[in-house]
Amino acid sequence: IGGYGDGLSVLPSVSSRTLGLNSRIYSLTQHGESLFATDGNSLFEVIPRSLSPKNTYEMDAVGSIRILRSTGEYLVCVTEDNRVYLYDTESNRVIQEIDLGDWDPIRINEVKVIGGQIIMLTEAGVGFHRINDNRFKVLSIVSGLPSNRALSCTKSHDNENIVIGLDGAGLVEIDSLYNVKIMDVDVVNYRINSLLRSDRYNCFTTIGEGLFCEVDGIFESIALHKP
Repeated sequence: IGGYGDGLSVLPSVSSRTLGLNSRIYSLTQHGESLFATDGNSLFEVIPRSLSPKNTYEMDAVGSIRILRSTGEYLVCVTEDNRVYLYDTESNRVIQEIDLGDWDPIRINEVKVIGGQIIMLTEAGVGFHRINDNRFKVLSIVSGLPSNRALSCTKSHDNENIVIGLDGAGLVEIDSLYNVKIMDVDVVNYRINSLLRSDRYNCFTTIGEGLFCEVDGIFESIALHKP
C-alpha cells in the first residue's frame, strides 16, 4: 500500500487500483475492517476491494493530521503542531485530546499503540499515555535514555516490555514500571530506524550497518546481496 504523489493505491491479490483521494497521503492505518488514510485535512475510509472511499470525514477542527494509528476502538490523530487526539469514527467526533502537560515533544516522529498505551516517539524523548486511566509519563535523557531522539518501537521478545530504537544510541528496553535498560547491541553510533518483532523474528534495521536479527539470543548482522 503506498501513495505519495499519486493518491492511495490498494493492492488486492492481482491488481492495483488508484483511488482519487488526493495527490498526497500522509498516513495510513487499519481500523476495524477498513483502511483509513489522511491527506492532512480529511480522513478517508477505504474498503480494500472497493473502487471508491466509503466515507470521508472533514477534520478542520483538529488541524493538519500527520500520523494516523488505531487503538482498536478509536483512531489516534497526530497533527503538525504535535497535538494528539482520539477520534471516534462511529459518532464522527473527537472524544479526547491527550494532555501532554508541559512537555514539548518538539516533533512527534512516530506513534505506536502497544499494551494499552499510546507511545509517542519524539525529538524530546518518549511519551506514554495509558488509555484506561489517562496517566501520562515521559522518558528522556533526564530519566535514563541515552538519547532523546526516538524513532521506532516494538514489543520485547517476551511481550512484557517495550523496545525503543534511538537515533545514535542503539536500543533500550522499558519495563512496566518505566525502568530503562540499555540493550547490549553494538550499533550505538547508528540510527535504529525500524523494528520488527513476531513469533518468528526479532530484527531491526539501521542507517549505517544495515539489518540485524536475533539468533540464539544475540543480534547478528545479516548480509544482504542482490541476486
